[in-house]
Amino acid sequence: MHVNYDPQIAYECVQCGRGCFNRWDINVEPEVAQSVRGHALELRVIQDRGQAFREHEGQLIIHKDKDHPRCGFLKEDLLCSIHSELGYQAKPLTCQQYPYVFVQTPDRQIHASAVYSCTAVREELGPPLSESRESIEDLLRRGARVHRLDGNIEVLPPFVTTYSEIQAYEAELNRRLGQMPISAAFEEAILGLANALSSLGQPDEELLLEEGFLASTWGRAKLVPQEARTNLQLVKTILSMGLLKPCLPSQDREVWKKIDAAVLGDAELEIPDFNWHAPLSELDLWLTEGVGHRFDGQIKRFQGSLLFRKAHLTMGGLLPGLILVWIMPSIIRLLTGLHAWKEQVESTQSNFLWALETAETHLVGHTFDTVPVYQRAAWQSVAISRSYPL
Repeated sequence: MHVNYDPQIAYECVQCGRGCFNRWDINVEPEVAQSVRGHALELRVIQDRGQAFREHEGQLIIHKDKDHPRCGFLKEDLLCSIHSELGYQAKPLTCQQYPYVFVQTPDRQIHASAVYSCTAVREELGPPLSESRESIEDLLRRGARVHRLDGNIEVLPPFVTTYSEIQAYEAELNRRLGQMPISAAFEEAILGLANALSSLGQPDEELLLEEGFLASTWGRAKLVPQEARTNLQLVKTILSMGLLKPCLPSQDREVWKKIDAAVLGDAELEIPDFNWHAPLSELDLWLTEGVGHRFDGQIKRFQGSLLFRKAHLTMGGLLPGLILVWIMPSIIRLLTGLHAWKEQVESTQSNFLWALETAETHLVGHTFDTVPVYQRAAWQSVAISRSYPL
């Protein structure tokens, strides 16, 4: 087993309990549930919320609801009662694995990283991730969840390519990331790839791209006219505001409609979650003045981790994944600025860390719900390119 460790990640648990009261489901192995059946631990949870576990689509999960959003086994001191009384390995494997994320590429290498919904990861608290080698490899041996990329890799369904082609493309992308601003490198990647795909039409069945196809897209990027680049920036604005919606605390669909009206028309932008009631143009001004580029270094670290853990391959295909990584600075600055506006302060590290946690939780690390959004944006970029054939 060959494991690569994300050099961007520093981690040591600070026992904040944050992962135990987020909205994702916590899967439970039958043997874990059996170990606490009839135990005082389970009885306390049942007394508090009626049941400790429930079944969902054939999978046993820890019971949570709107009145009890956090894990019932989390104590008031934010420590896990199962861990405290029965030991670390008595916990569900999901809990033991958090915040680690593992991706196995077709060459059988495992890429070990961690999600930024974790306090320690966001704030770079602890030693390099590689120092957790022993516990990580033990988790992998015991069946930790691994996202496996096998065989051909999706570029934009139904287009696929070989992993050797992906590796060569990644090498060139990384070279460019070292030579130019990160946003410019991603724009070149997206424009070139979208333009090349636009020349192929849209087949009904899976299509394996010719050898060298991905490499050729870099040359196309240089030829894309300014009009296409301008239209791509419009896609970026619309996508950023669209991705804001699942990040809103209230999840109010009426607010979602008002956001769409402001972006696609001339209505005033209303976001009650952040006490924002002003035109979209004023929001752009606030983000420029109130946020600017002060968090660029930390955002670049996050983007580096996304690339390391292959988010550009696991979230709907290469082109949708590139769009995901490319859009993250915009959405994080947007969330940072709105959070600061609500507090009526110039953006602080606290505002930024909240935004980073929110973006990770709702747009990347704990959901695949946004994959269709990135894929639609990818097809939009292809459609733009069809208007400017090379």
